[in-house]
Amino acid sequence: YRHCATLRLANVSSDRLGGLIKNGRCLEGPKSKIHFNEDGISRILSFVEKWKPRQGNKRNHRTYVRQLRAKAYILTLRSSGMRVHEMSKLRVKDIDFTEGTAPIIGKGDKQGVVMFNQEALDAIQAYWQARGDLFPDAPAFMRHDPGGNGKSLPIRPSTGQNIVHMVAKMALGADYDPKITVHAFRHNAVTMVLRITGNLVKAQEY
Repeated sequence: YRHCATLRLANVSSDRLGGLIKNGRCLEGPKSKIHFNEDGISRILSFVEKWKPRQGNKRNHRTYVRQLRAKAYILTLRSSGMRVHEMSKLRVKDIDFTEGTAPIIGKGDKQGVVMFNQEALDAIQAYWQARGDLFPDAPAFMRHDPGGNGKSLPIRPSTGQNIVHMVAKMALGADYDPKITVHAFRHNAVTMVLRITGNLVKAQEY
């Protein structure tokens, strides 16, 4: 709530909120460790939107596929606001390209539905077309490293973080911020929902 008030995204009474916390009617909880570099994330997204990985020879095909995966991953984060473990568990059959949605099991085993914009869907399709292995239960985002032994294995959450860091280095150069994480993109997605809808309750559903 205080973050929303700082960005002027919602009218929050700091005195009222402080009183609720003091009286035990609203738990403040632990201090957030999220590093939210809004300008850095905006620059990364602008870079990814314009990024067009080029297919080289057969020898470099894995690099090409991994670049397409990175672009699809970042754009999916931006539009869906998914958590890193939810991205790892997403399967081919989960994504409805007609509706632009996918069911997920979120935090606390809570069922929900996430949405994708057309840009993310197009990037996912380009990645899938280049990689193959599109049977229904295949991971939406696969491993493409030698350790995968050619199997259709989902990426680890740590790989998702590495993708974000790799793209951030490409986009920001000397301004690279190692504290920009997958969760920072989720934070950005929630903020965008709030800016567009002005609905704090809807934003909290992400």
